[in-house]
Amino acid sequence: MQSKLHQATNPVYHRLISNPPPAAHELLSLQQPIDRWEASIPPYFQLDNPDVQQHDAFILARYRLTWRAANLRIILFRPIVLRWEIGRAHV
Repeated sequence: MQSKLHQATNPVYHRLISNPPPAAHELLSLQQPIDRWEASIPPYFQLDNPDVQQHDAFILARYRLTWRAANLRIILFRPIVLRWEIGRAHV
């Protein structure tokens, strides 16, 4: 699942580091690969599955992947939040 996350989001990362930076409406579309990846997680690896809860290796791996997806979303929307905050500070 980690490899699939990286394959799905590698284009997102490359777009984020390119110039010009993506516009707000484009950021929403860049979030879609993350959403599709989360929807593709097999049932045996879902956090609400009892098998995941009983095996420490599964739950640690699953939480790690959850953390990575959440961090990517933070990185994705950070420029918009920073621009908004800078704009607010100058008003």
